Amino acid sequence: MERFVFFRSKIPVYMLLAALAVSGPLTAQDQDGTPIPDRKAPADTYNEQQEPVKNAETPAKNPVTAFLFGSKKYVEYDSARIYTGTVLGDIRLQEAKVIVNQNTGEAGIQTPYQSSNYALLFNTDVRHALNAAVGQYLADFEAHALKKGSRKTEQAYGVYEAYITYGTISAVMNAEGKPDVYFGYRFKGKTPYFLITVKTTPNINKNKGTYEVKDSAELLLYMTKAQAQQLCSELSDDTVNNVLVQYNEETPGSGKTTKGDTY
Repeated sequence: MERFVFFRSKIPVYMLLAALAVSGPLTAQDQDGTPIPDRKAPADTYNEQQEPVKNAETPAKNPVTAFLFGSKKYVEYDSARIYTGTVLGDIRLQEAKVIVNQNTGEAGIQTPYQSSNYALLFNTDVRHALNAAVGQYLADFEAHALKKGSRKTEQAYGVYEAYITYGTISAVMNAEGKPDVYFGYRFKGKTPYFLITVKTTPNINKNKGTYEVKDSAELLLYMTKAQAQQLCSELSDDTVNNVLVQYNEETPGSGKTTKGDTY
């Protein structure tokens, strides 16, 4: 018969309680052990002038190495912090990946959204429109011209078409679509966030396999002033072109090698 041995601590109870008090409260963690950030988002102050707060710099990474050795569908070359909408109507901080499709030159972000993963890609014209939209949002913010209480603000800076792939996990995003995308803003409390709304779209992938993913969800991607500016910088023509040049130079078999022979 098995015996169960119970350990009786010789440390007084008051000392154990003191140790717990010093260590602080436990925090929730995601699947890889990273602490989950607080859902309360640090917001821009709308009633006073202030300089945009720069996000902490992310260590540089080689996008080609990440692509070759990480089972990536796209070339990941940076990261960006954004806020995503939740089923409860609030917003949650996410660390999105900044990506480019090495075949088409479309660039954007890849992020978890509720129970799925989405890659949102813009062509050059839409990236230019995004940059112009953020510039107008910043001007409207400083001029206190942003209006609260109207759903029309979600498309205040235009409606465009994007390309998305999506799926339950990031490694298998076989569903795809071409949704309408709104550039605008929305108030959360007293703060107007820049908002990218990705409308729902049917799965246009004809090779759906045995597990068919149907319509995509509507995505609500919120950004502070600093976050919106950072994303535009990461999706600028110079940044995207430099990543593609590096990819073509360093990727075996790309057929686009620009390095010449050394004489």
